[in-house]
Amino acid sequence: MANDIKRERVERERVEREGSFGSSLIMFLISIAILGYGIIFLGLDAHIPLCFVTMAAVIYGGGVLKIKLSDLESSIYKSIADSLGALVIICIIGMLIATWMAAGTIPYIIVLGLKALDPSWFLGFVVVMCGILSSLTGSSWTTIGTIGVAFMGISIGIGIPEPITAGAIICGSFFGDKQSPVSDYVIFASGVCKVNIYKHARVMLYTSGPAFIISAIAFFIIGLGYNASSIDEAAVMTTINGLDGVFNFNAALWIPLIVLVITIVLKLPGFASLFISALAGGVIAFFVQGASIGDILGNMMYGFSVESDIFEVTKICNRGGLQGMTYTMTLIMCALAMGGALDRTGVLVKIVERLKGMIEKRAGLIISTLISSTILGFFSGDPYVGGYVPVKAFEYRYNELKISRTVLSRTISDAACVQQPLVPWGISGVYCSQTLGVSVGAYMPYYFMWFLTPFFTILWAITGKCCPAATEEELEEAGVLTA
Repeated sequence: MANDIKRERVERERVEREGSFGSSLIMFLISIAILGYGIIFLGLDAHIPLCFVTMAAVIYGGGVLKIKLSDLESSIYKSIADSLGALVIICIIGMLIATWMAAGTIPYIIVLGLKALDPSWFLGFVVVMCGILSSLTGSSWTTIGTIGVAFMGISIGIGIPEPITAGAIICGSFFGDKQSPVSDYVIFASGVCKVNIYKHARVMLYTSGPAFIISAIAFFIIGLGYNASSIDEAAVMTTINGLDGVFNFNAALWIPLIVLVITIVLKLPGFASLFISALAGGVIAFFVQGASIGDILGNMMYGFSVESDIFEVTKICNRGGLQGMTYTMTLIMCALAMGGALDRTGVLVKIVERLKGMIEKRAGLIISTLISSTILGFFSGDPYVGGYVPVKAFEYRYNELKISRTVLSRTISDAACVQQPLVPWGISGVYCSQTLGVSVGAYMPYYFMWFLTPFFTILWAITGKCCPAATEEELEEAGVLTA
């Protein structure tokens, strides 16, 4: 009898509790303190601080909220498992960069750029070209990993600071990722908000369109500070001659890029498209550059490298490979583990719920959606978490105020999607930083899209312009009107 009473008391003590706003806020501030101290004050990579935040969340969940440790563990594993597709893509892009380097495709584009491009319009050209390619592919990562890497090589050759070029590349690349109807995030945002994907893309142009145009103009203006007279022609020729000495340049080197475009047009899955193009790079490396099969497979694993007395040549060429992506993948896994723990404890959701007091009118509703999506996306490192939770929290109010849900889908894209390159532990932030070889903090001042896009979100929220009303069909689907 005594044992039964004791067992009942233990079970009663283990009943899971719901966190309050106060306890969630404290846990949130502790997380910020750990990340800030580790990354900013101690100058650590984000891996270990993220692990400590995860453990703090587990202690809070298990000790304060009485959540079973097995449940917290499952949430962490699920968070990582849900992003396995992104991890696979990162692996394949590492192999693609290596084989394109081995084939000479990226160095060939760099040499042509060094010979033809005028520094005064180079940066504006970068924004526009990355915007076009990312819109066609729907992938910022593919754009950054291919022509983005080539543009970085050109900027090194003509003396434009790498953080500025990285900012231009990311501005263009994430415009397409946010805007293109074939982008994963566009599909997600329109799907979770239950709106037509093309209506969603059209309404997004009101915020991302002006932000992209202003960004391009800003980079054209910045580029005016760099002209032919500011170039060290001797250094440029040294770089060109150094690359000429390593590779056999001819028109066949365009084949891997052509293969990539064809597979995209055929609408093959992203991993298949990238892998086929990586194989095409290996074939060109074998037949044109004389690389052995062993060398090519080794490049795919360990990255491409050359030995050269010319610093610019080694800096341009020595990159890529599956192993070269391990830093990126481990950091992403640490971030996803943190996101899973914070999600299970409900820390971020409780904070978002407090914003419900601001949603009485249109401006407050849209701005609250923007703020909550930004907070969730930043601290979870996951744009999908940053988009999904605000939609579930606020969509009913969009229906009640008869605001089109395309405004809701646009707003989560303007926040969670656009800001991702600035999250040091987020998938996109890690990928951009590692692929382009520039830290998040270095390119942040030149990533104009991240503050221009929300600026237009807030402007239209306050003025009411570019915020279409809900159609009767939308309201009927939401149950606000009866057919």
